[in-house]
Amino acid sequence: MRHGHATGQGATAALRPEGEEYVARLARHLARGGLRPAAAFCSPYRRARETARIVLDELASDAKLTLVRELVPETGPASALEALSGLGLPDGHVLVVSHLPLVAALSSVIADCVLDFQPGAYAEFDLSPDGATGTLRRFIGPDELAAG
Repeated sequence: MRHGHATGQGATAALRPEGEEYVARLARHLARGGLRPAAAFCSPYRRARETARIVLDELASDAKLTLVRELVPETGPASALEALSGLGLPDGHVLVVSHLPLVAALSSVIADCVLDFQPGAYAEFDLSPDGATGTLRRFIGPDELAAG
């Protein structure tokens, strides 16, 4: 998932009120579909932490949120995947909140797809056993959420 609309691009930029509202609405939509992450990881940047916390709260998830420095925007997808794999990912759903261009690069590497990761966009993948590749299960951006 990409973080919601924020006040800026720096590490301390917070979510805007409309970003908070959209992320909460998306999370409620995901909760109705039964999403309950077993683990949650995010960039240490404030807007990603705030996004992850809102999602976990709306999902009533008790998953521990782990900050991963390799989920910052300038990290390459191979380094991010290696860092996540090194954390011992559990079976089940895993929430990852990061930034452009990393979320787009990850979707390209994992499922060979190009997605329009607007703020608050959510992509769900079924990963292969090694976690290096997968298939896109669903994508929800602001346009898709408004239509659904």
